[in-house]
Amino acid sequence: VIVAVTLNMDLNKVADVESFKRDVAADVIFALGPDVRNVKVLALRAGSIIVDLEITPTRAGSGPDLHQQLMEQSRDPHSLLMKGKYTSKTTALAPLGSKTEAEKECVRAPEESGGAGELR
Repeated sequence: VIVAVTLNMDLNKVADVESFKRDVAADVIFALGPDVRNVKVLALRAGSIIVDLEITPTRAGSGPDLHQQLMEQSRDPHSLLMKGKYTSKTTALAPLGSKTEAEKECVRAPEESGGAGELR
């Protein structure tokens, strides 16, 4: 399952990108619990912060269920997703068609491209 999560945050204010990615993945794993084997941050994009995630379910075919769980949690201010360190700032959640679709939106990191742009 590939999803884009929009966080009400400024990408330029993220000091430690790798730590941020790990924490977002941990938030999603915490929210979805034992149904998730792995969460990988594919990309970060500006526009608040848009985090493209690849979520690997523990059971084959349960991907749509995970997406539905995330959608429901994003609408519930008391959900585990909305209690996460960073996912508490979720303002939107949308499915992406594929890993390629997520990756084609990315350019080099701001620190590598003169301070502006998007981040992989």
